[in-house]
Amino acid sequence: MVLDSLQEDYGPRAVWDDLVMRSQLKRVGGIVEETYLPVLRLLADDPATVDREYEEVKAQRKPLSWRDSPRASWRKRYGNFVRELEWVCSELRPRMAEPDFHELITSTIANRLESWIGWMKPLMENGDTGLPGGMKAMYDGPLADRMAGVVGLSSFLVGPVEIRSVEDGVIEAYIPRCAMHTVVSETEPQTYACLYGCKAACERLFGPDDVMSFHFEPNLPEFDCVLRIRMGKAEDADGVLPVPREPQEVVLS
Repeated sequence: MVLDSLQEDYGPRAVWDDLVMRSQLKRVGGIVEETYLPVLRLLADDPATVDREYEEVKAQRKPLSWRDSPRASWRKRYGNFVRELEWVCSELRPRMAEPDFHELITSTIANRLESWIGWMKPLMENGDTGLPGGMKAMYDGPLADRMAGVVGLSSFLVGPVEIRSVEDGVIEAYIPRCAMHTVVSETEPQTYACLYGCKAACERLFGPDDVMSFHFEPNLPEFDCVLRIRMGKAEDADGVLPVPREPQEVVLS
């Protein structure tokens, strides 16, 4: 039991999740105060009320300490960001038309993610042009298991990932309990952060015109999600994965 706890808090996966989250938040972490909060002030009847309410949300931040284990550090940093993203989205959405809200949230997050990991795209493009059958053939072949292992490294964002299948150029992964929700609450889904900050933004970053595209199917209000990653561009996919050319419009029920 003690060894399991140490492994969870200090093991390689905990260290990986914390380091990658720190790197991502250097690019994305300031987006609430730098982009969304100024827009919200402009749209609000009383900007002072917005500032006061945001201070109340910030008061919920979990303080960081050098004593924190890698797992605790990851959970605090990630949770602080998602909590504030969810709040500002919930305030912006009633004040904006759906298309404008969708564009504001997804484009700004996707652009920041592009500045963080956009270097991956040229590498994949180069690999695609040098392979018989392209990326799809590559990941149907001997490297499929390796690629599935790479998908598992996304635990820093979603928590543990189960690979269900790797076939016909599509990797299907199951996320049983997404960390984007649990770092904030074990019972309440972080709906806007999930649908706009993760799903729509990532589908925009890796779309059908890229050699790798994402398609998320979150099961809200539950915390589980199916992620399908298609290798190869849309025109070569034979309809395997229905990823639209424009980010999907997300409408909350």
